[in-house]
Amino acid sequence: MILTLFTKKAGKLDAIASGARHPKSRFASGAHPFVLGRYNVSTGNNLAKISSIDVHESFYHIREDLDKLAYGAWFLELADIVTIEGVANYKLFYDLIETIHVLLSEHADPDIIKVAYELKLLDSVGFRPMLSECINCGATGDQKWKFSVSDGGVVCEKCTGEFETLYRMGKTLPKIMMYFLMKDMRIISKTKIHDSYIKKLDIILNAYLRYHLDRSNFKSLEFLNSMRAF
Repeated sequence: MILTLFTKKAGKLDAIASGARHPKSRFASGAHPFVLGRYNVSTGNNLAKISSIDVHESFYHIREDLDKLAYGAWFLELADIVTIEGVANYKLFYDLIETIHVLLSEHADPDIIKVAYELKLLDSVGFRPMLSECINCGATGDQKWKFSVSDGGVVCEKCTGEFETLYRMGKTLPKIMMYFLMKDMRIISKTKIHDSYIKKLDIILNAYLRYHLDRSNFKSLEFLNSMRAF
């Protein structure tokens, strides 16, 4: 069985876990999605091979809740898409672990966690949107902002005519986005934000991810959206 690992020091890594599909295998407990642990891996000319697994946390309960499983699968798919073999991304590594932790907390709003994680992920791979000043003229201040997905940032009222497609943001949404980028996920998970702002941000980030990651669709996101619609 080949496992795809997101490692702290080496980025993404594919490795063979021999016999992991067998329930009595010594690798069975570490061959599931979401497992956090120490994987001892030997590398050579061929595919890397796992020699031992020490499971630190299995996040087992996420697999018992279909709704949270759908969110978690989306978080893992995004991380898989943006991580590169052999290239470490410490920020995303720790953001992902913390996101899974707060997803399992009883009172956390998974939709808030979703958009916050997406923003943090975009920031960690160099696609952080410009939110503090107009991307066209550099204007700042408290304005009724709009947002350009393709150009990656906010646009002031005076510059809207320079762009073909813009999303309405108003004064509050950029501030919420900056808050998500600056704050720890555990703090974010305890923050109350009106559903209307989260829904708007969800639409904008959906378009932003598709454009900047050059993807027309995401399997786990489609599943998540169908679950949310249901």
